[in-house]
Amino acid sequence: MKNILNTYTTIVGLALAALLFGNVSRVAAQADPKVTPLQAMKAATAKVPGRALNATFESEDGKWMYTVWVISGKTLTEVQVDAVSGKAGEAEVFTPEKEAKDVKEELNEELAKENAAAPKAPAAKPAAKSAAKPKK
Repeated sequence: MKNILNTYTTIVGLALAALLFGNVSRVAAQADPKVTPLQAMKAATAKVPGRALNATFESEDGKWMYTVWVISGKTLTEVQVDAVSGKAGEAEVFTPEKEAKDVKEELNEELAKENAAAPKAPAAKPAAKSAAKPKK
């Protein structure tokens, strides 16, 4: 069953890559993983303790990698695993608090850009003071 899933994943990946890049033989030569998704998940959990949720086979900066998501408590960690060597590389931690902070910072940056690009409205003239006395 594992071999069928690996073969299916590879075929689907190659088909998508062929659609994107138009050259199946070149993509097939580059996408020759020596590591299975299960091995990538084991490598990721050896680096980051927790439970591996999935392993996605993808090309990053021209190098084929597995992106493995590992969950531990309220922390979600993305671990990069080399598809040829099986070595776990970079790991990035995602927490609800960190994500909320990142979204807020991005929103503030976009609002600042938008405000800087918006045309400035002329300043309003102060209202003239009435000479009439208020009624009591």
